[in-house]
Amino acid sequence: MIINTRPEKQARRLGYKIEQAELNYSNIPITDITQRNFLSKDEISNLKKIEEFEVLIFTSIAAVKYGIKIVQDFISIEDAKFQFMAVGPSTSKALLSHGITAMLPDTYDSDGLMKLCKSMNFKNILVLSSSNSEMQLSKYSEKVHYVFSHDVIALENQIGALRSSLNQCTKILIYSKFSLDIILKNTEIGSMQNLQCILPSYRLVKLLPESLKKRAIVARSALDEDMFQAIQE
Repeated sequence: MIINTRPEKQARRLGYKIEQAELNYSNIPITDITQRNFLSKDEISNLKKIEEFEVLIFTSIAAVKYGIKIVQDFISIEDAKFQFMAVGPSTSKALLSHGITAMLPDTYDSDGLMKLCKSMNFKNILVLSSSNSEMQLSKYSEKVHYVFSHDVIALENQIGALRSSLNQCTKILIYSKFSLDIILKNTEIGSMQNLQCILPSYRLVKLLPESLKKRAIVARSALDEDMFQAIQE
């Protein structure tokens, strides 16, 4: 059985592809996405001077869904002079639905975003992401600032279902460090020895226990097409 740990709405399209391939599949969402109820003083301060930024980076579809509303409270998109950047095609498509054309990196991850920022010589950068972000882009420049547009929360009521399903599982899809941390904290590593972890980046592979690394499969990106291809390997 293949288990997808992504939130239900985000997992739905890939789930259809897996089921059409007549593979045994289950979605056990161990996280959910919620809008933040408040912003910090630093976030509000950065948003008040949003016109000073050279580029706004959106790190997920959720960052677009919740972040655009926040940005529009401080500036009209039509009046914006800064550039837009998306972590990947799905995020770019979400921005395009708001009439925004975004630059895309060569690789759909933090490293790709950093390389693109360097090639464009961007110095003053505002990133829209979840409050669980590892803030990888802060390594690029001290002038990288974050606005956390949404929260990713653990669904404690799904942990039991995940644990009881692992002995039937052959492959498990894990999309983020937050999800990986939840799994490693709440399951016995021994129960995962015979399954393959499918991950969208080598950065996540490095966080796996040594016993799980050798069986891990790395997809080109978190896109449904790339994760589906990794499932078929």
